[in-house]
Amino acid sequence: DDARFEDNNEAEDEGVAERINTLADEIRSLIGQGRSFEAVEAALANPPYNTKDPAIKLKAAEAAYSAVVCLKDTEMDGVLEKLDVDQRDVLMKYLYKFMGMSAEWDEKDERFKDSAKILKLHAKLTSKAGVGCIVRVMAERRVV
Repeated sequence: DDARFEDNNEAEDEGVAERINTLADEIRSLIGQGRSFEAVEAALANPPYNTKDPAIKLKAAEAAYSAVVCLKDTEMDGVLEKLDVDQRDVLMKYLYKFMGMSAEWDEKDERFKDSAKILKLHAKLTSKAGVGCIVRVMAERRVV
């Protein structure tokens, strides 16, 4: 029974990995078309909660990161206005994930230039969604 359970988890992870690869392609396409809100919305739509595979979670976070950092500062408020409570919570989870990911980057990594944008978006999201959003994210067991 345990072996069958592990096989099932591997099969599920393969499906999740395929979905994340497709999502990353979709996000790149939306960014290329200048459709930043749709890119963010796609990134937040179906986070990989059902996998414990860190590589899959990282791939999803990197795809979400590319969507979030493509936002212009002038677009942030409008995007946050359009998101519902669940999407805002997922975005907050990803913002914390991005902050954690930055600890792994080399100091010459180009992504560091987007750190200010991540912090600015965190402040705007906290202002819009309230501290309840942070509490929900911290209390939630499902991680992105």
